Amino acid sequence: MSAFTSPENFLKDQEISQRPLWREAFVGLDWLALRSSPVYYGFGVPRGDGSAVIVIPGFMGTDMYLQEIYYWLRRIGYRPYLSRIGWNAECVNTLVDRLSETITKAQAETGGKVHLIGHSLGGVIARSATSQRPDRVASVITLGSPFRGIRTHPLVLAAG
Repeated sequence: MSAFTSPENFLKDQEISQRPLWREAFVGLDWLALRSSPVYYGFGVPRGDGSAVIVIPGFMGTDMYLQEIYYWLRRIGYRPYLSRIGWNAECVNTLVDRLSETITKAQAETGGKVHLIGHSLGGVIARSATSQRPDRVASVITLGSPFRGIRTHPLVLAAG
């Protein structure tokens, strides 16, 4: 348990990690539900202001799996950028340096601070890049990033 995790949150996290793995089989239904939502097409969503938003993949991922959010950000009025860090399986310092180049490019093209959206390890990389140059980043959004400890599903542990 980390210093930031209260006993209540620790127990809640343990309950979440006990969810059945078979629920992952519904990914196709989730995909269809996403495309049937008006929000997916930008209806009923506040319009963006054209500012730069960089999406950053998680561990062992590339920019390719973040294309859905990239195109959604474009549809709602932002100027999205892929991170261009390559395969997220290298030294974190190298990945942060590559992300910094993308931040510099996005800032130069839009004239303002950039927003970072990082998935999993991409959130950690986003925070690291922001700590190095806070003057270039307007905000950081993390999706499933490990800040309160890491939980593994019991079946994944049993397979190892």
